[in-house]
Amino acid sequence: MMKADHSRSPFSINVDKNAAYPDAFAASQAENILPHDCNLRRVKYLNTTIEQDHRFVKKRVRAAQCFETFGTADRTLAEIEASHMMRKSQVKRLAGNDSQAQAKFVVRLFQITA
Repeated sequence: MMKADHSRSPFSINVDKNAAYPDAFAASQAENILPHDCNLRRVKYLNTTIEQDHRFVKKRVRAAQCFETFGTADRTLAEIEASHMMRKSQVKRLAGNDSQAQAKFVVRLFQITA
């Protein structure tokens, strides 16, 4: 994933204090997957807000049990994330109570016909 053309090299990577991360990070730098000026930040509770944000995704995925293909999982997770962002009013120029604008946003985002 880090070698993809569309991705930007990270300045730092935040992880918890799992003992496997430093070795994997050093191996990734040695293989030129990660830049050598990238920093590894090991803090026990640094990812807590990110994990809390994904709590709703985990809840819906557990309810679905499993996915048949990678494409299905990709589309489903993208839709869950988009609806969660709209609910939290994280989409710029989109009011939380404007259902028509939200419908237009979903149509544009997922290239579906209304």
